[in-house]
Amino acid sequence: MAKKKTENIIDDLQNNPDYVVLNNPLAVPKFVRKISRGKERSLSEVYTPKIFFEIVSRLTPMHLDTEGNDYVKLDFSISEFLTASGAKNSKNFYRHILDCIDLLQTTQVKWEDTEYNYGMSVIPFYKHEKNSGVVEIHVNKELVRTVLAVTQHEHFSFLKKYLFRLDNAQAIKIFPFLLSWRNRGMVEMKLEAFKKKFGYDTEGYKIFSNLEKYVIVPAVNEINEKTELTVSYEKLGDNLDGKRPRITGLRFFIVERKSQKQLPQTTKIVENQTVLMLEKVDDKSYWNEIFRVFRLFEKTLIEDEVRILVTGLSSLGSAESVLEAVLYAEEEQERRRKQGKPLIENFRGFIIAGIPRGMGKGILVEKEAKQKQNAELKARKAQSEQLERWKNEADEWIERYRLAVNEVIRTTATDAEKENVAEILRGSSSIYKDKTVDDFRNKMFIHAFISKFIEVYAPRFEPLKPQFEPQFEALKLKIRAFDPSYRKKLAY
Repeated sequence: MAKKKTENIIDDLQNNPDYVVLNNPLAVPKFVRKISRGKERSLSEVYTPKIFFEIVSRLTPMHLDTEGNDYVKLDFSISEFLTASGAKNSKNFYRHILDCIDLLQTTQVKWEDTEYNYGMSVIPFYKHEKNSGVVEIHVNKELVRTVLAVTQHEHFSFLKKYLFRLDNAQAIKIFPFLLSWRNRGMVEMKLEAFKKKFGYDTEGYKIFSNLEKYVIVPAVNEINEKTELTVSYEKLGDNLDGKRPRITGLRFFIVERKSQKQLPQTTKIVENQTVLMLEKVDDKSYWNEIFRVFRLFEKTLIEDEVRILVTGLSSLGSAESVLEAVLYAEEEQERRRKQGKPLIENFRGFIIAGIPRGMGKGILVEKEAKQKQNAELKARKAQSEQLERWKNEADEWIERYRLAVNEVIRTTATDAEKENVAEILRGSSSIYKDKTVDDFRNKMFIHAFISKFIEVYAPRFEPLKPQFEPQFEALKLKIRAFDPSYRKKLAY
């Protein structure tokens, strides 16, 4: 089967009501009402933007074929919308949706690109038969053209159900924007630009802690919990580890938890495996390695946040490739440090960009081989040290035996016995021909004298064997298992 071209995929998506397809500039639509001369009020209601995205998902290229009208007519079923958005199908919600539609009639949707600012009425006209569950909505054709005019590179799409799951107005506002950056995995913004883009440039959010507490954290938490995105962020600025940090920007990291094929009606949506455990590395050691490297780059490590991020990275590659990229970043940072090159500042962005390219591929195999080699060297060293200990212990038993023999001779040998041993030695070699008993006390001859004494008067030394021989022979067996050349005996 021939692979579909991108323009055909986009066309199929636009004809699929489960998907929202938008131009990148529309990633941050603002819903604004005029409240007095020169003043506007941004709308943050939960269901108003959801209705807008429901309308967008229903627009298809066929709507532009209708001639003679400057609007597109859509039938909006309130009950179907409430079911899709997970809301209760009650009278209160029913009335609330009608109020939101009414609100959209007097509301502009605004957005901008690099050249222009845009504004357009969402619903110039609607008609609702009393006690009916369907609303006839007219959408300006210019808005329809804008929504449908997407290109291969300047558009993004998402399953509508994920946005409908969100209940936090801040999450609904930020979610489409983060989605538009998911292919790059990261987006960085100046703090003031972020506030202006999302309408938080007000007195209430002048202090960053308020913005973080009431906007960023709730939005990120709900997006991570209810959508296919895994989002984390870091603050940029000065003195970040101090008591009075100066926040000047934000960096968001975006990873898609499921590898979502673009056409569910022609291609099956396949869930990625997110079990981050290598066959040769158990779960604990896997995360220990991940956290160890993250701590090198991030002083204020939050383990739960890292778990969310790393689990989401499984959409970019296998668990093994994620760990390989992380370990490669560690080695690369050390190389740059030694070479005096600029260090990696955006660690998360570095690994997110590197995983799909196979960054660090094979590093685990090399690491395992090196660990095996080190383990073998360590084992050989430990074996050598143990062998040395056994040999030293065997020498100690020989020395104890010698001392015991000396003590037996000192306390039991008579002068006649000593002279008898000396005479035997004199007759055995010319070396000892003229030596007296006193001469045999000399260091050069004492070993021969005592060895011969033990031989001649062997029964006297028999009681010493049980005290020393078992321990020495046991050590000798251990030593010879690793050093067959060992030939020492329990002798003087």
